[in-house]
Amino acid sequence: MPTASDLPSGRSAISSRLSPGTTDPKSLVCSRGLLTTHTLTERFRRSPAWKDAAAALSTVPTGGDWDETLRALGYSLEGLPDRGWLARAGKTPAAVVLPRAPGADLAQLDPDGRPPEGRLVELCKQHGAPYGLLASGSRLRLFDAGSPAATSEWIELDTGALLADDRPFLAALSPSYLTEGGFGKLQSEARDYGAQLWKRLDLRIRDRALPDLARGLDGWAAETGYDTTDEARREELRHASLTLLFRLMFLLYAESAGFLPVGNPVYRGVYLTGLVGEARDTRERLGKRSTALWSRF
Repeated sequence: MPTASDLPSGRSAISSRLSPGTTDPKSLVCSRGLLTTHTLTERFRRSPAWKDAAAALSTVPTGGDWDETLRALGYSLEGLPDRGWLARAGKTPAAVVLPRAPGADLAQLDPDGRPPEGRLVELCKQHGAPYGLLASGSRLRLFDAGSPAATSEWIELDTGALLADDRPFLAALSPSYLTEGGFGKLQSEARDYGAQLWKRLDLRIRDRALPDLARGLDGWAAETGYDTTDEARREELRHASLTLLFRLMFLLYAESAGFLPVGNPVYRGVYLTGLVGEARDTRERLGKRSTALWSRF
C-alpha cells in the first residue's frame, strides 16, 4: 500500500508539457473530447455556476501538488492495495488517482507496457469511482470512467498555471461536480449546445455557404471560359465545390477538437480557423483577385 512518502512533489513545466489537445493559452485548460473547450472557457465562465465556484473556492490554493489540491477541495485520500489512491468525498468514492513522476508524460506506458488510462479505468470500476485522474505535480487529467470512450477523452487542468481569475475551473474537480452530478450536467449542456449548433450550421451551409460558393465558381467559370452549359462540366464543378466545403468543415472541426497542433507556432501561422478570422477582418481591404490567404491555406 502506498504511503504519504510515495506522493510525487514539485511543479511541472506547463505549456511545453501539455499533451496534444485544445488548449486555452490564458489558463492552460486542455480538453480532449470529454468537454469542449468552448463549454469550459466560454459557457461555464459566463454561467451563474462560475460565480458560485469563485466564492466557494476562494480559499483553495493554486500551484500546489495534486494531493494538496484534492485535499483542499474536500477529499480524503485513501491508499489502494496495489497502486494509486482513492479520493473520497465523505464516504462516497469520487475518483481513483494514479500519480506519475513530476514532469512525466501522463500517457507514458506503465512498467508492464500498458497504457495508464486502461489501468485507471479498471481501478475506477473496481472501487466504484465514477472518475479517474492521472496526476503529475500540479497537473490533473480527468477521465469519465463510465463513458464509452473512457480512455481517450479527458480534460486537464494545471493548477500551477491557473491565474487568480481562473480559480473556478477547479470546480470541475470538486465533490459537487464529481459526486453530486455537476460534471454530468456540464456534459449534458455541452451535448445540447452541440445539437443546437449543428442545426444552425446546417442552415448556414444551405442558406449562405453553398450559394456563396456557387456564385464564386460561376464568376470563375465566366472569367476563364469554362463551359457551364455542359452537363459533365457542371457535375465536375458540383463535385469540386462539395469536396472543398467538406474539407473545410473537416479541418475546422479537427482544429477545434484539438486533433491538429493549433498550439504549435508554425501551424498557428496557417491554421484554417485563423485564416477565416483574418478573412473576415480584412475583407474590406482584400481585392477580388487577392490570393494571399488562399496561398497560405
